[in-house]
Amino acid sequence: MITVPYFDYRKMKDFYTIEEISRLFGMTRFELTETCKQYCVALEYNSFCELRLSKEAVRGLHYQLYHETHRNRSNSRRRVHA
Repeated sequence: MITVPYFDYRKMKDFYTIEEISRLFGMTRFELTETCKQYCVALEYNSFCELRLSKEAVRGLHYQLYHETHRNRSNSRRRVHA
């Protein structure tokens, strides 16, 4: 399971390349593209034909991953009552 780091949304750039996001989230490029497909986050190309994400897309993906990891943690901590 990945650990989603804290992002200060106010200090984010307008666009991030796939490599930058991969480093931030601690994923491989392939895992990141699959995760984007899973959450319907649109990848786009810049003028240099590099895949990138807009600030809004990164925020949306971060929000989804953050809540998924915290939901999984809270479910694993619950006790089973007999």
